[in-house]
Amino acid sequence: MEVRKKKHVGRIIFNIFYWIVFALIGVVVINRIVDQNNQYRYPLFGYRLTVIISPSMASVDPANEPYITNEMQRVYVNDAITTKEYTSYSEIQLYDIATYYKNGVLICHRVIDKYEDSTGKYLIFRGDANAASDDPVKYDQVRGKVVNIDHNIGQFILFVQSTWGKVTIFGALGIIYISSLFVHSKEER
Repeated sequence: MEVRKKKHVGRIIFNIFYWIVFALIGVVVINRIVDQNNQYRYPLFGYRLTVIISPSMASVDPANEPYITNEMQRVYVNDAITTKEYTSYSEIQLYDIATYYKNGVLICHRVIDKYEDSTGKYLIFRGDANAASDDPVKYDQVRGKVVNIDHNIGQFILFVQSTWGKVTIFGALGIIYISSLFVHSKEER
C-alpha cells in the first residue's frame, strides 16, 4: 500500500511539473506572437530575446571608431541579444546598443546622437559596420537597450522559432506525457 501512495504522489508531481512547463512554453509562444503582431510593444516582463540576422554590427567602419570603446561587445549574425525596455527618453545614453522598430523590422544599432525639437524626441542610430547613420528615429519607436549578448544560442532559438522547432518541442512534450501515462497505467495493473 505504501508503494502505491509513493507512485501516486510521484505521478501527481510529474503531472504538475509537466503542465507548468507546458504552460510556460505556451505563455512564451503567445507573447512572442502578440509582440511581433503589435510592432514589438509587449516584451515579456520588460525583456525581449531576439536573434541578430544582419551583419550591420559585426565589424567596425572607420567612421564609427570614435563611438566605440574596447569594452563594448561586438554583435554578430546569429547572436542572441536580450533587450530591456527603456523607462524614459533621458535613460537612453549615447553609444548604447539598442533596438528600434521601423517598417515592420526590429533593428539593432548603436545610438550615436539624440535631440529634441518641436515635433518630438529623436535618436540617431548607426550600425557599427555602416558608414552612414540611419534616418532619425522617434523615441516611441525605440524598443529597448541591449543588456546581454550571447554568441552561442542564436541558432538554437532560430530553430525553436521555426515550424519544425515548434513541432519538435510540442511533439517531444506529447511523447513524454503519453509515455508517462503508459508507464503509470502499466504500474496500476
